[in-house]
Amino acid sequence: MLVTQLSQELRLPIIIPQPEPWLSQSFVGFISVGLLSWLYARYVWFPFEHIGFILAIGMGDYEFWTFAAMTWVLKIITLRIGGSKLYEKFGAPLAGGYIAGHMLTLIPGVIIGKVSSSYPF
Repeated sequence: MLVTQLSQELRLPIIIPQPEPWLSQSFVGFISVGLLSWLYARYVWFPFEHIGFILAIGMGDYEFWTFAAMTWVLKIITLRIGGSKLYEKFGAPLAGGYIAGHMLTLIPGVIIGKVSSSYPF
């Protein structure tokens, strides 16, 4: 009541926030992931895992999810072609080295970026 009177006195339109349609989107995502999970568990030849689907379309830092999805695809290819021996001998050390190298460059970069952004030059 007070908002309406104030809005009429100031001649402003009343803006009432509407809820986002997240419920229907969540339902579709739940059904999609459930279907992928069932198909992957039921059929040996089915190539898509539900975790890969979540990583590929997940929200947040898009660079991270893109690399995570790419890593998942490379893991699946390595396991299908060379089996677990090739994955243990080549895939896991390569992934660990990539993650360690990425963090060793990311952490100092963030620190330098924070420090240099506080100085005008």
